Amino acid sequence: GMAPAAPPRAAAAPAPALAFCHRGGYATLVPVEAIAKRRGWADSPCVRAPARGVLLSLASRSDLDALAAREGGYRLDTVDIVLLGEGGGGAEAATAAPLSPSLTALAFVSRAGLTTATPLPPRAAYLAKLAAGAAAAGLGDEWGAWLARVPTLADGGALPAAYSDTVAGRAAAAVATGALLAACAVAAGAGG
Repeated sequence: GMAPAAPPRAAAAPAPALAFCHRGGYATLVPVEAIAKRRGWADSPCVRAPARGVLLSLASRSDLDALAAREGGYRLDTVDIVLLGEGGGGAEAATAAPLSPSLTALAFVSRAGLTTATPLPPRAAYLAKLAAGAAAAGLGDEWGAWLARVPTLADGGALPAAYSDTVAGRAAAAVATGALLAACAVAAGAGG
């Protein structure tokens, strides 16, 4: 099984924000500069900068590969982080001064084209798992309070269309529409 090589540590990633804009309403890291450029994103209750998370030190590369295999639609990318608080625990961890200079870690971020046009509320059960993990890891009261304010979508049932409206999806639809129009033009020319 997969197990951390060391206890998890509370960490902050100063440059990216956490945003619920991965297809299906899942979270991903988004550069702060990109959020500033997107209309309405900076004020969205589904976006928070700087991102907080947990640094895991895995025992082996095969553990990382196993974890990556479970993260559909995400890719590994490097992110600069700082460790927070004593041992990564306690409510004060997220407000404590950084314990380390900037470190580089691997993080899962959305693959190109798999983000939605706007941040969207996550499913309630998914957000509850994130909130429980944040509390257990000692990411701080402020981070927990933000998660508690994030609006949610009820569990079960079909997702609204906006949850699959991604750049990749729009590109595929445009190609399909173009192919259909080309087929209609060919058919019209052949029948004339």
